[in-house]
Amino acid sequence: MYWLWQLGLPVGWAILASLFVAAGVGMINGMITVLLNVPSFVATLATNFILFGIVLIESNDTEATPIPGSLPPRPRALSPTWASSAR
Repeated sequence: MYWLWQLGLPVGWAILASLFVAAGVGMINGMITVLLNVPSFVATLATNFILFGIVLIESNDTEATPIPGSLPPRPRALSPTWASSAR
């Protein structure tokens, strides 16, 4: 959805397109399960690997974080002890 929005598609249309793609993937999983008699868990895992590979190819292996640096820094008390001892 983020990539569609980044290409200039309004957010509502990007959400709608994402829902249609998700429904299509679910339909393909269902067809694999019913027509080929493959267990649904195996079909879902196979589809996940295929789609993940497509995403890696299309994104040129870039990180899929929509907002870079959006997370605030962690408080020092929650940092691992080995990280704070190196200073």
